Amino acid sequence: MNNLLTTLVVGLSLLASQLQAQAVLSSGKYTGQDIKTSLGENRSIVIPDYTLVELDGDWNLRSLGAISITIQGSGCIVFSGYGDGAERMRLAQGSSIIIEEGASNPFALLGTGISEQRRIKIGEDWYKEKHFQDIIDGFGVSSLLPIELAYFRAHLKGSAVEVKWGTEVEINNAYFEIEHSTNGKDFKSIAYVEGAGTSTKALFYDFQHKTPERGVNYYRLKQTDFDEAFSYSDIVSVKYESTTKATVKVFPNPVVDRFTITHDSAAELSQIQLYSVLGQQMVGRWTEEQASYLLPKSLTPGQYVLRMRAGAKEWTERIIVQ
Repeated sequence: MNNLLTTLVVGLSLLASQLQAQAVLSSGKYTGQDIKTSLGENRSIVIPDYTLVELDGDWNLRSLGAISITIQGSGCIVFSGYGDGAERMRLAQGSSIIIEEGASNPFALLGTGISEQRRIKIGEDWYKEKHFQDIIDGFGVSSLLPIELAYFRAHLKGSAVEVKWGTEVEINNAYFEIEHSTNGKDFKSIAYVEGAGTSTKALFYDFQHKTPERGVNYYRLKQTDFDEAFSYSDIVSVKYESTTKATVKVFPNPVVDRFTITHDSAAELSQIQLYSVLGQQMVGRWTEEQASYLLPKSLTPGQYVLRMRAGAKEWTERIIVQ
């Protein structure tokens, strides 16, 4: 009898702790403060089957940190209003809206405004009414960026640039890519780092870019989840001044009819032009890296200036044409 009583007490205690771990809503209208009060110290809101929950004004729940809202069965959240009077829900980055039975419940999220009306904001990402069906069909987390990025930084470390970032929450996170640019517009992936999948603990990552270009280098972080959705971090920049002089070699020099260029830049040659010593452009059609470069037959013997560019590096080299 005592064993049975002990088992019953333990079972009731476990049930009580599970109930306390989430706020279960009944049908009705709720203000944002009502939700905060109901949630208390919990991290999860549950809207049960056949429960219709309506926003009474905006729900700004960002101060609560990352939370989850689970809509079960035929449960529903209703957003009303138009224009400036539209009701909106704001959640902290890392929050999620989970539709447990999306296929049989096309009204899990219901907007009574217009398709372009912004309704839900998770972190910095807005969802409009026209996105509701996509969220419902997705059966899961609705955040576009399934990570809570604590920081993303880059700084010089010797002759390399060290890129560091940290996450506080990762949900369905497949991998990161570090992207690099010399103009802040055209980015290229330079590294791949696996994500942690799903994690609720702080994680830290780093990468060393060993071949930065002279001048300003720009970096951004691309995050991709297992569903191939992706998003970008803010762009950070680092100015790099090489302690060694950039080198280029043109050979043979003097040139008879053809020459080759070698250089120490990680980028390919993007511009090669030939000028007379008086500054007149003689050749401007060499625009990509080749095994060798052929001089035009009409070029007269004499001295010329070759101007070259690769990434952020530029050179001028005097050559003699025989």
